[in-house]
Amino acid sequence: MFILCRTIVKEERREYSELPFKDTWLSAHNAFRAKYSVAPLTWNAEGAALAQSWADNCDFKHGGAEGYGQNIWMSSGGGTCNLNDIEDSVTSWTAGELPDWTCGKDMWSDDGCNGGWANCGHLTQVLWQDTTSVGCACGTTCKLVVCNYNPAGNIVGENPIPAVRSSSTSSSLILDVE
Repeated sequence: MFILCRTIVKEERREYSELPFKDTWLSAHNAFRAKYSVAPLTWNAEGAALAQSWADNCDFKHGGAEGYGQNIWMSSGGGTCNLNDIEDSVTSWTAGELPDWTCGKDMWSDDGCNGGWANCGHLTQVLWQDTTSVGCACGTTCKLVVCNYNPAGNIVGENPIPAVRSSSTSSSLILDVE
């Protein structure tokens, strides 16, 4: 007598658009935006689905989300993303680029972005005041984080936030940033 046993292994797939990942991405983005009095972002499910499709390619380059702004980040560690990776991705785009950005200066010049906008373009996309939503994901077999922003920021000739608030006596930057 022979007994044939077959084991069915259900593949576990992380849903990066679900809690707590979604909340971690939103909290990290919105905490930085709040420092500059920029309205919080909401979750964009379509942007997250596009991000998931792109991140699953594990190819560290932009793409897969026409019409959206996009930030990408990749860790050298193996496996899939955890909550620390989610926080680290947003921190690298914000605090990591903050030394190169001068709020109140033209981001398209060396005065506003040391070395050119490519050195602070992730930060300015996170901060872009006209952007209202974000959808993010991480590759299911790699630590490639992709966040898609709607509407897209980093529009040539514009800045992420109004650099100057007008008053009757002077124009000055009125932001409390620490």
